[in-house]
Amino acid sequence: RGGGAGGDSDIPVVVMRPSIITSVRDDPVPGWMQGTRTIDSIIIGYAKQNLSCFLADLGLVMDVIPGDMVVNAMMAAVVAHSGEKAAPQVVYHVTSSLRSPATYDVLYQSGRRHFYENPRVGKDGRVIPTREMYFFNTIARFHLYMILTYKIPLEVRYG
Repeated sequence: RGGGAGGDSDIPVVVMRPSIITSVRDDPVPGWMQGTRTIDSIIIGYAKQNLSCFLADLGLVMDVIPGDMVVNAMMAAVVAHSGEKAAPQVVYHVTSSLRSPATYDVLYQSGRRHFYENPRVGKDGRVIPTREMYFFNTIARFHLYMILTYKIPLEVRYG
């Protein structure tokens, strides 16, 4: 049968809905990432010491999943549905929070430990010290921090 607009199709439809995709776990190399997207931009911002604070409750579970695990789930879904014809649409939620919950604190402590053990080195060969990051669990606290750290000093200086 034809697969045109409004027509039936013999090809099953499988939808994958991953949570936040992060750097790979194992393949091709642990920690590898292509570009900076989603949560990886936060990790890189911290690594480069461009990100000094973040709005997040460290006790909350964040739902991230390594990119290679998403690809593995996609391949498994293709195999599982390869023999079907005109099957109803199937949706898979590819997430980590139920089986391997990780809090924002786990991400922070892992990144912190990594950058203390493997500090960045500047062009001059000197070690770039890793600084602590401030976390704010409410927008009100974040807003107060921004006022005290940036707004008031700028107003005093440039009045």
